[in-house]
Amino acid sequence: MPNTRQTHPWVDTDIRCLTRRKQRAQKASRQAETSYLQKVVSEDQDKNPRRFWSYVKSRKQENESVSYLIDQEGFRQSESQKKA
Repeated sequence: MPNTRQTHPWVDTDIRCLTRRKQRAQKASRQAETSYLQKVVSEDQDKNPRRFWSYVKSRKQENESVSYLIDQEGFRQSESQKKA
């Protein structure tokens, strides 16, 4: 079955097959994550809130540490004692 859509010349049927397989795997992964989240949020939140909050904590992107500081001479200080 020829592909009527214009693609790159190196994309043959094997590459298309692998691409579709990759897309199916990604879709299955997203569905599994969604079902896991629904289970954690709706069912276990009342029974086991620790599991819910551990998931929330794992998804946070914040960095709570103090970044490096520059002293009076212009050098970066990354040691805790020198920052204090």
